[in-house]
Amino acid sequence: MAIDQRISRILQALAARPKRAEEDWLILATKDHGGRGTSHGKQTPEERTIWMIASGGEAPRGKLIEGPVPQTAIAPTAFRHLGIPVDA
Repeated sequence: MAIDQRISRILQALAARPKRAEEDWLILATKDHGGRGTSHGKQTPEERTIWMIASGGEAPRGKLIEGPVPQTAIAPTAFRHLGIPVDA
């Protein structure tokens, strides 16, 4: 898949950084909506459910999150990594 190759290139570039061991990266990949085939924009569960990939930071390695990930989880995840307080 093209997306797998692109993500692999990003991860390889990060790993090759001379000061990588001193850096604290968090990579988040997601999409803006789900869908049915090529259709989107309605309010069905398939159109409201997204996937999210997290790598680095405090993201658990080799873990699969059971259940849907709400789109509202993306920003707080990034903010926590950056040390920005999140108001529940």
